[in-house]
Amino acid sequence: SPDSQRYAYEAKDGDAYVLDGTKLWVASTPAAASRNIYTVEPTGTIRAFTTANASVLAPYMNVSPADATNVIDFVRNMPLGAIVGSTPAIMDPPSLDPPPDTDYPGFSDANKNRRGIIWVGANDGMLHAIDSRLGVEVWAFIPFNLLPKLRTLRDGQPDDKFDSFVDSSPNLADVKIVRAKSDDGGWRIESRFGARAGTGQVENLIGKLSEARGEPRLGRERHEGDA
Repeated sequence: SPDSQRYAYEAKDGDAYVLDGTKLWVASTPAAASRNIYTVEPTGTIRAFTTANASVLAPYMNVSPADATNVIDFVRNMPLGAIVGSTPAIMDPPSLDPPPDTDYPGFSDANKNRRGIIWVGANDGMLHAIDSRLGVEVWAFIPFNLLPKLRTLRDGQPDDKFDSFVDSSPNLADVKIVRAKSDDGGWRIESRFGARAGTGQVENLIGKLSEARGEPRLGRERHEGDA
């Protein structure tokens, strides 16, 4: 598959920028044992996609626990998959131009040093969060609906029956959640993404970021009418 690359730009004629040809990085994944890959159960519980959870994930993957171990190990050892129809979204520190909300300045100040993350879907079944400075995957998320399809990555696909996975573009925004019966509201970064040809279902994935390192604490929102 084509490399996911980031190039340097230089200023020309004032505010105009042109590509200077310097490659900053080629996107990559950490060693298989070090990857932070997650999925979600129907209850909304976030589950690490590791062989230690093979018996829990096997029914959702439509395979035996032994085969689930094999598939999980295969997926964790894969390189970054092909990016087909997904346009990357970039997460930077919060805007310095505050909205008319008294809670926003505190949120902005607490997250002013959060790391830049590039979010993109790939045909390996995952939404990837990639460090924008280094090009290395920080974590990845596998939508629940794609769990049964993961074994096709290992088994191979015929040319006339190609399976798509996370083939849609993520949307990012700093949003304020207001809940009358919950203390889980306030400002946060929220990503919504679908799989387009992969499943057609939209996932609402919440990444709550720590002030110091920008590490995600994942959650999946359930809205009225969700199954």
